[in-house]
Amino acid sequence: MTQEQIDDLINKAKHHEDVHDILDDLVHDAKSKEATEINNKGVPTQIRFLVDSGLANEVNDALGY
Repeated sequence: MTQEQIDDLINKAKHHEDVHDILDDLVHDAKSKEATEINNKGVPTQIRFLVDSGLANEVNDALGY
């Protein structure tokens, strides 16, 4: 998708009364799919994702270290 097409979507969104609900749902769905893919790849991928997301301390705490 070109920048011009993205700008057109942004302009359409500015004039849509339910834009926040619609985009919230779409973002949630997209991230949910990403989470499923990460989880299905197993522990090493999950750990790498969490560490790369800045959650190394949380992983350590959750695992009791």
